[in-house]
Amino acid sequence: MKTIVLAIKPRHASNIYDLIKTIEFRKVIPKCMHPENGGEVVLAILYESAPVSKVTGSCILEIHSFSPNGVFDSETLKKGCITEDEALAYFCGKPGYALSVNCVVKFPSPFPLVKTKVPQNFVYWNT
Repeated sequence: MKTIVLAIKPRHASNIYDLIKTIEFRKVIPKCMHPENGGEVVLAILYESAPVSKVTGSCILEIHSFSPNGVFDSETLKKGCITEDEALAYFCGKPGYALSVNCVVKFPSPFPLVKTKVPQNFVYWNT
């Protein structure tokens, strides 16, 4: 299983930790997750963007669905805690992925990234 550092907005991280958000939407995913490459699951280290700017937890991600135009059904959007308007603005008619969020762990003490570049979207974690 590959490990990535995933940048995520604090509101989405909070919903993940509260087990409300069970789908994460992404325009870009690691190559190993693509179905033609085996559709691997990944361990995602969650880096909350500003104002938190720290690693706050982890989860397991796997492909739930793919949309060639970034349009997802209302149930998937609800599980992802976003509105249809937010999804349309984010994907802008381009391909998108809905990822299932599982095995959520919130770390008791958040910590800054030290030897890893802060990701725009995600970076591979070198262990």
